[in-house]
Amino acid sequence: MNVIYGENESGKSTLYTFIRAMLFGLERGRGRAAAQDAFSRYEPWENPNYYCGEMKFESGDKEFLLSRNFDRYGKNETLVCLEDAEELSVKDGDLQMLMGDLSPQIYDDTMAMAQMRVKPGMTLSEELKNYASNYYATGDGELDLAAAIDYLKEQKKESLHEMQKQMEKRQDKREHISQEMSYVWRDIHKLEEEQAHLEEEIEFRKCGSENPGCCLSRMKKNPNT
Repeated sequence: MNVIYGENESGKSTLYTFIRAMLFGLERGRGRAAAQDAFSRYEPWENPNYYCGEMKFESGDKEFLLSRNFDRYGKNETLVCLEDAEELSVKDGDLQMLMGDLSPQIYDDTMAMAQMRVKPGMTLSEELKNYASNYYATGDGELDLAAAIDYLKEQKKESLHEMQKQMEKRQDKREHISQEMSYVWRDIHKLEEEQAHLEEEIEFRKCGSENPGCCLSRMKKNPNT
């Protein structure tokens, strides 16, 4: 364990921020927050374009040199293995791989306690609970049980949404068929009426040809016939 101590304004926070910025970068805030963020607080006054640093560290029995330029106009980073001069890529995740996929939150909660902050945050608590749940349920702490549950919940949500869409389609089809059936029954009723009318007309003509007097008497009784 390394403890950085000293009087006020002796550079403790500057050194702490430098190490963290070299490992995870230092981004400028947006809007009004930019005036009070770490980027603006540590930006050089006299020569703001010269805003950079270098750091050597070891990983896997090899020594690496990490260089960063934080300047907003010339921002870049390089990572070189000093053992064989191999140039790695921070952008492609090589630095993250060397750090074991360490996140800024876990770094703040375990590896670097800032001044006036001597207890782990909620991020570490959630990570430990997730690890314990994974190990208890699967025997492997590397499996992300929480992520698997979230994935299943999302799949369930999508399945329910798809079921709802299918039900709506079936309902629309059912209503369409019902409407077509009403049209068919209306046409059948109309045809039945026409058939009855034709049968009456045929019967009337048949009766008239066989017995004209009967037709005349019927016409007197029913002038509309």
